[in-house]
Amino acid sequence: CPEVREVQAGVLKLPFALPFTVGDTTYLGGCSMNFLRGEEEQDAAVSEIQRSSAEAVIRLMAYTFDYAPLVAALCTAKASTPGRRIEAVMDKMNTLSGPTKNQNAMARQLIEAGIKVRFATGKKLTPVYDEAKRNHKLGGLLGALHAKACIIGKHAFVGSTNWTVSSRANNECSVHVLMDDSTADRFHAFLDQIRFSAECIERASPSQGRKSFRESARDSFAY
Repeated sequence: CPEVREVQAGVLKLPFALPFTVGDTTYLGGCSMNFLRGEEEQDAAVSEIQRSSAEAVIRLMAYTFDYAPLVAALCTAKASTPGRRIEAVMDKMNTLSGPTKNQNAMARQLIEAGIKVRFATGKKLTPVYDEAKRNHKLGGLLGALHAKACIIGKHAFVGSTNWTVSSRANNECSVHVLMDDSTADRFHAFLDQIRFSAECIERASPSQGRKSFRESARDSFAY
């Protein structure tokens, strides 16, 4: 019987069996995992969206985002099954005023397709710099939503790879995990903590400017 350990992930403790490897796949209890480079992760996520069933929930988290094939795959999936749960949480600053080309326009494209989009930030920077005894003049500045993840049904893609064109040329380290039911439930619960603290973004016209998103207080959806 494999030794069992607990891996701390945010406020959740996920029980995993110690991994063993067969071929290119690592097995973690009831889950399997493949290591992927940046372009491999992006291609695999797009392919999984395209072949996924209409019942498979799709959830995206993005720090920076301008990879058009992913946008097209998400919008096509939503158009083919309008009632399907597809949602994205994106870093607020990078989407509204960051340097990543097309991020704002692509966020609007997701919204126009009927995909639920929210903006998130990190915590206040001043307290963490105070704790580290670092000199700073940060005022009310906030950290970022730095996560890069996509869940399609029980398939999770996580790692250092941003959903951008430039990440396809980087040395990245990401994983594709095929989750069992218990692990999928825990991952969704983890993402819910971030999503429910994010700002809901209302529908915006593509003709409006980069800071035209109308932001409302957080809300809840009945899924």
